[in-house]
Amino acid sequence: MSRSITSHLTATGALLTVAVLAVPLFGAGVAQARTEDPSTAAQTDQMLRPHFDFLGQRRRAPGPGGRPGLKPPKLEDSVLVDCSRRESVQVALDHVRDHGVLNVRGTCVMASPLVLYFPVKIVGEAQSPFDGVSGGEATLVGPAGAPSVFVEAGVTDVTLQDLTLKADQSGRYSGIILGDRAELRIGRTKIDYIGQKSAIEAGTGQLMIADSVINAMNYDPAVVADGTRLSILRTILRTGSVGLVVTPGDGGLVDLDYVSVWSNSSTDDLTNQPETGIVVRGAGTFFKGDQNTLSTGQRPPNFVLRHADIFGYKVGVEIQRGIVGADISTTRIRHAVYGVLSSADNLRFYDGAVSAAHTGVQVNRGHADIERNAFLFGGPPSRPFEYAGPTGNADHPAAAEMIVEYNRIYSKAGCREWADLHPWCGPIPDIVMAGDPTQGPATPGWNGVPFTLPPGYAGPPPPRHEDEDRRRARNFFGLTVGGRAGGSVEPDVHHR
Repeated sequence: MSRSITSHLTATGALLTVAVLAVPLFGAGVAQARTEDPSTAAQTDQMLRPHFDFLGQRRRAPGPGGRPGLKPPKLEDSVLVDCSRRESVQVALDHVRDHGVLNVRGTCVMASPLVLYFPVKIVGEAQSPFDGVSGGEATLVGPAGAPSVFVEAGVTDVTLQDLTLKADQSGRYSGIILGDRAELRIGRTKIDYIGQKSAIEAGTGQLMIADSVINAMNYDPAVVADGTRLSILRTILRTGSVGLVVTPGDGGLVDLDYVSVWSNSSTDDLTNQPETGIVVRGAGTFFKGDQNTLSTGQRPPNFVLRHADIFGYKVGVEIQRGIVGADISTTRIRHAVYGVLSSADNLRFYDGAVSAAHTGVQVNRGHADIERNAFLFGGPPSRPFEYAGPTGNADHPAAAEMIVEYNRIYSKAGCREWADLHPWCGPIPDIVMAGDPTQGPATPGWNGVPFTLPPGYAGPPPPRHEDEDRRRARNFFGLTVGGRAGGSVEPDVHHR
């Protein structure tokens, strides 16, 4: 969306229009005056010429800081606002050309939301060492009882970079709000939010976050992306409630890589433990034609989570009904009750680690492949993975199926509590629980570890009776494990 440009009408121009309309009444008198007085003809010609210089200016009235009747400011490709001199960010923004750059210096205390109504890049700049300082970060302090940054609907190519955004007085508003079909990129930015809504709230459009830290003290999800094409890279999200709630849009993709979602509540207080780290909703998720279909004829996943570290939530990742495919790899979930709850059509969970008090992965519907993971869980009736769908029959296939292969399984109660675990069970590896995000700085994400089979691994234990069909699936921890897993499960009953 570009700002509109209108013609500049003056009082002289209005008089000129009357004079031109009066030409037929006066006949040759006007022409004679132009011939006899060259200066008059030159002035008329100048007034009739278009004001090409106005094309580089923006109509001021509709802008957030504009006033009707004022001459529009001349637009620049780059504008610097120094808040230490009490310069206004919004006024400086009105002087930036479309797709231009606004450089911010110092700490800017805004009296009203910063409204971005055209494509622009806002970049923080360190203070000059000639001002007697060794450098500092540019900070935008949001107003009380209002959002800090608002991107108008339909505005694309908006960037916030190298900034600190303090939205600690937002009240009932989110810190950053994206209108429908708006596009925002956030890079190397720290966001501190305190309020009753979300730190970032995005509708249909595109949101990209990279190399950033988001601290949210609220009860709503820290980031809400409803129908958004979302991409988050190398970012830390700390919150006391739900971390991220995302609904993929029309053919959209949610791609999270090297992301940490950490609870800022004490993990020792179970009554104050946050609900869910990441919630993926399926409403509005559908695909158009062959452009979203792989060469194999299968639909690609519309939720991808890689190299993630989720810490201190009752549920690490919850994938709700309607998601075509969820691909979770090299992801660690710690201090959880349930690691992954899935109702997706297809789930792949591999090369990860889960420490859960009750269940590592619970599949409620669809197909699930769980491979090369490390599971750490409590005593009975806890279990590493669980199938929780109707059994089905020959005429009506099972609502869910699970395939589990090459997973390392560890029990906090010890290997003797689970005779069937041998030779899978062993000492708990440090990689499952290593690192506490509440202690000092930490890098986002989790690199995982190379997976190797335990010594002496020979596959799942054989059936108890030799005369049984060896191809029949085996009941194991309340689920059926084999080439295909299925069966009714009573969550609180442990099957020996």
